[in-house]
Amino acid sequence: MASSPVEANKAAVRRLYVESNKYNLDFLDEILAPDFTSYGGAGFKDLHSPKEFRELTETFMRSFPDLQFQVDELIGEGDDILVSGTLAGTHKGDFYGIPADHIGWYILPF
Repeated sequence: MASSPVEANKAAVRRLYVESNKYNLDFLDEILAPDFTSYGGAGFKDLHSPKEFRELTETFMRSFPDLQFQVDELIGEGDDILVSGTLAGTHKGDFYGIPADHIGWYILPF
């Protein structure tokens, strides 16, 4: 039996984070629609293209070189998928003007 469109979208979102954990961002253009939108939350701006999503992800990866995403829950309706999860990494580089500090380890909900 074929999966529903919502389940297919959830699988795509799971893959996004699995591949990001491998630092493989080459797939973003393949997996994200040209009109992709990610709504900021946690003080981050909304993203309106695969390019903007890639740029934000690359910034996180430069600043937190051991960054890992954990998806805790996916909720879907229609084409919309809500992701709840945690990201963790060691702050080793500048992150939007915030220099790396001696504490260094962060766990953030997303």
